[in-house]
Amino acid sequence: VIVLGDSSADAGNNNQLPTTVKGNFPPYGRDFQGGSGYDNVTSDLSSVIPLWKQLEYFKEYKERLTSSQGNQLATRILNQALYIMSLGTNDFIVNYFVVSGRSSQFTVEEYQKFLIEIVKMFILDIYRLGARKVAISGLIPIGCFPSERFINFAHGHTCIEDYNKVAKDFNLKLHSLAATSSKEFRDIKVVIMNLYDLVHEAIAKPNIYGKYLSLLDSR
Repeated sequence: VIVLGDSSADAGNNNQLPTTVKGNFPPYGRDFQGGSGYDNVTSDLSSVIPLWKQLEYFKEYKERLTSSQGNQLATRILNQALYIMSLGTNDFIVNYFVVSGRSSQFTVEEYQKFLIEIVKMFILDIYRLGARKVAISGLIPIGCFPSERFINFAHGHTCIEDYNKVAKDFNLKLHSLAATSSKEFRDIKVVIMNLYDLVHEAIAKPNIYGKYLSLLDSR
C-alpha cells in the first residue's frame, strides 16, 4: 500500500520537518488540523511536504526497489500495489476559506476545477510510474469540523452547510474524473472512497457509534 496525502494518513513520522503540524502523538491524524493538499500553496502554509515532493519520493522509492529487486519484480510490485490518495480537506478549510489568496483568485467552482486538474495530472504521473489501482478519499463534511462549528456561533455552533455543499460538489467532480480516467487508461482502476456519507451518519447519529459528548454543550 502506497499512501500519498495529508494528516489524515499521517504515520507520526514528520518530526524532522520544521512544521507545527505534528503527528507524534496518538492517534496521529485523527484530530489535528493542517497539512498537505493538492494545491502546493496549501503545503507552503504549514511547511509540510507538498504533493509534488511526495511524487519525487515515490520516484526515489521506485529506483531503490528496481535496484534491489530487478526491473521485472519491481514492475509487478508497483502494478499490484494499492495507491491511496487522502487529501484535499486543507485546500478548502485552510487555503480557500481561511487564507484569502486563492479565494481572491478563484470562485469556489473554479478552485474545484483547478484542483481536479491537479488530481488528473497526478493520476497520470503515478500511472506512468506503475500505478494501476488507485483509491482516492472523497472529502468528508468539512463544515462539521469542530473548528468550523466552533466559529459558527451565529447558528448555534451547527455545521456550516455551505462548506459541506462544497465538499459534496467536489466529490462529484472526483467521481467524474475517476470514471474518465478508468476509460482513458484501460489497465488502471480509479475509485473514490465515499467517506462523506460515513462521517455524516456518525455526526447525525452519534449514539449508534458510541457515547455522545458535545464539548460545545458542556462549556
